[in-house]
Amino acid sequence: MRNAEHGGVLAGVLVAITSLAAAMPASAADLPAKAPVLRAPPAAVNWTGFYVGANAGYAWGKTDVRASATPAFGPEFQDYFNSNGTFGLKPKGFVGGAQAGFNYQTGVWVYGLEADVQNFNATASRDSGIISAPVGQTGGFQDKFDTSWLVTIRPRLGVTIDRALIYATGGMAIAELKLSQQSSICSSGLCLAHLDGAASSTKVGWVVGGGVEHALTGNWSVKAEYLYVDFGTMGLRRFFVDITGLHPELFIDNTANLRAHIARFGVNYKFYSDGPIIAKY
Repeated sequence: MRNAEHGGVLAGVLVAITSLAAAMPASAADLPAKAPVLRAPPAAVNWTGFYVGANAGYAWGKTDVRASATPAFGPEFQDYFNSNGTFGLKPKGFVGGAQAGFNYQTGVWVYGLEADVQNFNATASRDSGIISAPVGQTGGFQDKFDTSWLVTIRPRLGVTIDRALIYATGGMAIAELKLSQQSSICSSGLCLAHLDGAASSTKVGWVVGGGVEHALTGNWSVKAEYLYVDFGTMGLRRFFVDITGLHPELFIDNTANLRAHIARFGVNYKFYSDGPIIAKY
């Protein structure tokens, strides 16, 4: 009797094992055929290579004009020309041109060198109208300061974040500065003497700034950039001319400088030898 009970228990266990084995293939069919493949995120933008582009923007700044009249004018006229010939202007205007450069990327860091040529049209002028001059006379001053072109040569250092390149830049700036001035001395409505002059000077200064460049699909990118430029002082000597021609020794030395801000937007096209701007993955 006891052996029969043992036999029944053993038979039950065998039935259970057989049922479990039969159910396992069906459960396994519900599992994935293989483990999921973990794919690496897309590669960062490839900034290495040569590029060319164009830009446009706006410039605004400050010009300090100073006058130094020769003492031969006498104290009254010397003070008159010095005080009215020393003033400030705020030139402003359109900036636009082309740029070219090269980037080299290692890790998230991008090292580059860029040069650009600009139409630099920052202009300011003043007209004093008729003002009082010494010994009961009257006078007037007309002045104009402007620029014509700008060249910068700048190293760039940037860091990449996703598709963006955030960079700082600075280097050498070269521009043509122009200053023209006219002034007159009049008596009883008749202007007997005047000082006229104009000068242009190619000045070398420095530039510093920064920007953000964003990579688009393909080889194109767009950027927004700010630059600060500072140039040395240019000079202009104006001689006093009267109808008698008796005062060739009378002259005024004028100086002018320029410090300007430039905000501009641009687009670049990059030349690649190893595929599109976004690396394959």
